[in-house]
Amino acid sequence: MKKLLLLTLMLILSNAAASQEFAPLGAKWHFSNCYYMIGEPLTYSVIEVVADTIIDEKYSTVIHLYKDNGAEFVTDLIVHEDQGRIYFYEFGEFKLFFDYNIKVGDTLAFQVPVNAPAFQSNCGSEGVEYERVYYALVDSIAILEADGVELSEFHTSKIIPEDYDGSYHFWLLEVFRQRIGSPTGLFGQSAVEDLGGFPGFYRCYEDDEISINFSATLPCDYTTVNVFEPEEKLAISVYPNPVKDFIRIELKGDHCSWIEIMDLNGKTIKTKSIKGFYEVELDISGIPSGTYILKTRCEGNRKHHSKFIKL
Repeated sequence: MKKLLLLTLMLILSNAAASQEFAPLGAKWHFSNCYYMIGEPLTYSVIEVVADTIIDEKYSTVIHLYKDNGAEFVTDLIVHEDQGRIYFYEFGEFKLFFDYNIKVGDTLAFQVPVNAPAFQSNCGSEGVEYERVYYALVDSIAILEADGVELSEFHTSKIIPEDYDGSYHFWLLEVFRQRIGSPTGLFGQSAVEDLGGFPGFYRCYEDDEISINFSATLPCDYTTVNVFEPEEKLAISVYPNPVKDFIRIELKGDHCSWIEIMDLNGKTIKTKSIKGFYEVELDISGIPSGTYILKTRCEGNRKHHSKFIKL
């Protein structure tokens, strides 16, 4: 009788594992970490599904996130998939994150893990309120192919409730790919630029069936070494930092044409033409408190980045 029960349980687990498309056992993601300054080393983090388990009689898998080229454990998450619906386990319950069954024009009501910002390919974001429900409208659905497997790619836009009072940061889902997740950080939200600029981006995904290299030319575990220039040779200086009302930007040698201030989600907050100037003062008193990226474009198409905090 015990053998029969054991065999039945093994069969149930096997069938459940076969139906788990998002984060199946053994799946692995690599992504480049962000950096703020030209000369910073380019490193990568790894997301890996390391184990499976049963919670509330539901087959689930355990995801681990490692930074510093996969050497240091950061955080974990438990996910469960049921008939195309993806749930994460948090504070004693499963919460819906995504539903592959949705169609164009449908509204998705979803929640986000409190540690979702850690899984992003950018430099982090606002925190997540664990009881908050967000809404996304499905604008279009495309079909991708990876190793002969067709995957749906859902394009969404945010829906802000009528009673939204601005007291919390609204989570952006944007694009979500079947099996792979968001190309901007597994659970959405971050901005993406190409290699050579802020922030990071997903490089590779693999599981037992498919393997994708998003960067095309770089191996999944590509890194660079720290090649910081001495401070006196840095092309840009930003002060004071933190800053309250006015920030000064000093350009050291390069002929630059414009300055752009972005938030950590890649949204442009302010731009200014600086052609012919080596020192510029910007009034930023009107932008909200937070962490921002100052970006310049200079002769030879060189770009420089610096981070500052607005009080």
